[in-house]
Amino acid sequence: CIAAGNESSNASFSYPGCIEGSQFIVTVAAINCNQTCASYSNFGPGADFYAVGTNVYSCTLNGKNGSGTGTSFAAPVVSGILLLRGYPVSGSKILCKEWTKPIALR
Repeated sequence: CIAAGNESSNASFSYPGCIEGSQFIVTVAAINCNQTCASYSNFGPGADFYAVGTNVYSCTLNGKNGSGTGTSFAAPVVSGILLLRGYPVSGSKILCKEWTKPIALR
């Protein structure tokens, strides 16, 4: 999984989410607590999945805890779900979408 980026633009044309010609990379955009695309997140057909990326509780420097915001916080959520679902590492993006159909990322 790769973060879609935080420029509020089309993920099909913006890096880091836009990687040409790879069927194995899943691009993840961010949603907010209202389950809508976060204002900062790249979006559109280039985004394969959306996951929570706003005010995500996480570890910070020096062993402390805090929260962060961005598509870089959303991508690990999808990575974890795919791993727990047994998604094969060498699988294609198409298969990945089939494996996650029953899952709602809320």
